[in-house]
Amino acid sequence: MVWLLISISRDRPGLLNDITGIIKSFNLNIRNIVGNNYAMLIEVDGEVGDDLINGITNVDGVGTVNVIDLPFTVLG
Repeated sequence: MVWLLISISRDRPGLLNDITGIIKSFNLNIRNIVGNNYAMLIEVDGEVGDDLINGITNVDGVGTVNVIDLPFTVLG
């Protein structure tokens, strides 16, 4: 499992739908989503490559996308 840390530069209607649609197009399962208007963490099953990162980065409203490939637990 891998976490995607996505910074939000501009919150807008449909932003989460656009991001999850790209993840779905790579046939990856979303296990968990945590976030707010400024950032979100999305836990996915499968391999995350540059094409996925670039696809999410190109979504209107997304600032940066980082991959966290370390085990950790989200608190709260």
